[in-house]
Amino acid sequence: MPARVCPQCWQELPSLRKVQILAVLNVLFFVATLVVNSRLGGKIGAVSRENEVILKLAGFAFSIWGIIYAWTGVFLVWQVVVAFRQCKRMDQPVDAGPDEQQHAQMGDRTGPQADLLSCSQRTLLDGVSVCFIMSCIFNMLWIVTWTTGTTGGVIASTFLLVSLAASLLIAHLRVGKFFWRACKVSSVGPAPQQAPPAYELLVLDAPLSIYLGWTCCASFLNITIALQKAIGWTWLAATGDNPAVTFAVMLLVVATLTFLLVALPPRRSRVLVVLPERVKQLFTPCQGNFAAGFVYFWATLALFIETEACSSDELEGVLDIPKACGIVGTTALITGILVALVSSTSLLLLIHCICVGWTESHTNQVVVTHVKSDGGF
Repeated sequence: MPARVCPQCWQELPSLRKVQILAVLNVLFFVATLVVNSRLGGKIGAVSRENEVILKLAGFAFSIWGIIYAWTGVFLVWQVVVAFRQCKRMDQPVDAGPDEQQHAQMGDRTGPQADLLSCSQRTLLDGVSVCFIMSCIFNMLWIVTWTTGTTGGVIASTFLLVSLAASLLIAHLRVGKFFWRACKVSSVGPAPQQAPPAYELLVLDAPLSIYLGWTCCASFLNITIALQKAIGWTWLAATGDNPAVTFAVMLLVVATLTFLLVALPPRRSRVLVVLPERVKQLFTPCQGNFAAGFVYFWATLALFIETEACSSDELEGVLDIPKACGIVGTTALITGILVALVSSTSLLLLIHCICVGWTESHTNQVVVTHVKSDGGF
């Protein structure tokens, strides 16, 4: 062990090295995803056009991929900087006194038993990196299988896309609920409980939340096309003019319920403390991810616009296409607005929660400073 390295830091050094290795792997797998997308991405739209279904988005909706990839790039730059940021405790001599300030240079953890890893590094190690790498793998496999255009390829791509969304959801849960961890929401698992700095919410929580929301929307669309290719629309109703409409409305209802659970504030958030315990229990599965909710509104808006322009020769097996498109488009718009309103409320509650937390933290700092100045310590 070097003479001027804190013994505890030396013991924890392998964890830091693991964070750095995972940070590099995150970048490599993301670059590989971009390469696969650039080689095969042009075929994605062609396969979609070959499989006309009633749940179809307007072309502008897919521009969100540019936002996702660009913002994810910002996240990757940040996580590399965080991973290779040197702990200043490494420069402390071995015989340095156990002053807590020597163990708080990173600003995230304090005390002689503090972790060498910062709060952000621990988040990457325990909550994000492996899940992000898996999401890149599923993304590449989805592109490859989808662009085959075959029935087997489209069906397989559905499972891969659902797996992609699941990997991002796991990251969301392991971190401690995106955004709301700024309010010190309790969570189960190894994720740190300290409130992260505000910029971290923008460079980590925001891009992965948008990515999660869009992959969930895409999963529902992928399911629609896979069912149509595998067994057709008539599986849902042996009789009736528009079984496709019934299925589409049912799928929109399921998607809406899913995104309401994603967007509503989590049970343990401080904004719900005024509610009775029985009422708070209803929020147990809620995640408070307003960004994913706004993505759903974006998708339903694109669906509404597309159904307004659908033509009579696009939907095989649907007798009254204008009526069918009208029903599906109206349902999509109503459900999208509902989720957007809930997401807006969740965002406002989160802002209030963060402001209250910052105010309390500032007040505590002022009190501590005043006590120190009076010789209380």
